[in-house]
Amino acid sequence: MIRIVKCLIIYLTMSNTAGSLEFEETEASCKAISNYAVVPYNTNSVLSEFYERSKNVTISKLGVTFNILQTWQEHGVAGVVWEAATVLADYLADNYDFHGRKVIELGAGTGVVGMAVAYLGGNVTVTDLQKFLPLLQENVDLNKNIIEKGGNGGNLTLSELKWGENLDRFEPGFYDFILGADIIYSEEEFQNLLETLAHLYGDDNNSKRKVILSAKRRYDHVETFIEILKTKFRSVDLVKSCEKTNVIIYECT
Repeated sequence: MIRIVKCLIIYLTMSNTAGSLEFEETEASCKAISNYAVVPYNTNSVLSEFYERSKNVTISKLGVTFNILQTWQEHGVAGVVWEAATVLADYLADNYDFHGRKVIELGAGTGVVGMAVAYLGGNVTVTDLQKFLPLLQENVDLNKNIIEKGGNGGNLTLSELKWGENLDRFEPGFYDFILGADIIYSEEEFQNLLETLAHLYGDDNNSKRKVILSAKRRYDHVETFIEILKTKFRSVDLVKSCEKTNVIIYECT
């Protein structure tokens, strides 16, 4: 007799209207779903931290803790904090001066990376799909005082951006830094993501402008996209590999 348990079936799907992933909860036979990753459906599981509506996220290199609202059940992976975001924020804090620099973040999600860069003095535009912007705005509002206490004059603005669409709203070459944390996940979106990165970077060969992307090694999609990036950028360099979190960071110029 097959034992039926309530499972959280995690599968990666590309939304027709979003550069995002979604999770689905369902009752199913674990034996019948061997093609999926299955974990017990309870708040004590490995995913329990995603069910925390409010999470304190510390950027160790800044000595700053942001209060982040998470909306896992409403927004799936776009509504929670991922390690690739905190590792990228620490890397940026440790390696760059953002005072007065123009920065754009793609797929900002909960806003951790953008807020860290604003704390460091960057003029940051955080972007995501329209349906995720209310969460992003709420997190920016929750942490506005912390960013201001940084005393570096940084600021945050929000903008809708669907990769590959209406890119003329963003001036090529306008931003000094183009950032993304854990946005490499679906081969179906690779062309749109590449087009967006190339458009934002511009074609004036400004050696000071950088695309900086972090990703957690979960599958070979990351390496596949890195090879594609090399067709558009002069250099694509691995600058950090964190063994503890399995997060890697690439810089492109």
